[in-house]
Amino acid sequence: MQAQTIIKESGVLFGTSGARGLVDVFSANVCAAFTIAFIDAIENDFSFDTVAIAIDNRPSSYAMAQACASALKLHGLDVKYYGVLPTPALAFKAMQDCMPSIMVTGSHIPFDRNGLKFYRPDGEISKQDEVAIFNSPVKVQPLPANLIELNIDKSAKDAYCQRYSCLFTPDTLKGKK
Repeated sequence: MQAQTIIKESGVLFGTSGARGLVDVFSANVCAAFTIAFIDAIENDFSFDTVAIAIDNRPSSYAMAQACASALKLHGLDVKYYGVLPTPALAFKAMQDCMPSIMVTGSHIPFDRNGLKFYRPDGEISKQDEVAIFNSPVKVQPLPANLIELNIDKSAKDAYCQRYSCLFTPDTLKGKK
């Protein structure tokens, strides 16, 4: 089935920052459709063979990440899974490594909802990218019954912590209360 059909039938729409909707409409196939449509929208502008994925702490986020990763594998791409991270940590590491990324997060919305944020290798997607994703004619392959297990790569967490901890000397706050 075409990505645009799956996406439109799901009722998931782009909000102020990413695709947002109720958790129960973010089925594995919907996550796969958004993922492959995202790749379709950017692959002519960038050269990459790996996509980074991270999640927030919502109960639904890991399964959504598994669906995204499984779709990427079927599409012939490798996945780096960074586990639970703040969105800026994922964006920072992915941009450093010149790869696209997907953040599974509902940010500030209630836990019965979730979302997907997409980053090109050069930063967050544009409104034009959103339109391309929403209208992507790319065919989405059916996902296997058992989605892949994701192993955490800690390099994004380490890079993000290093980015800020190197700004200060160990005694920067010495004597302060």
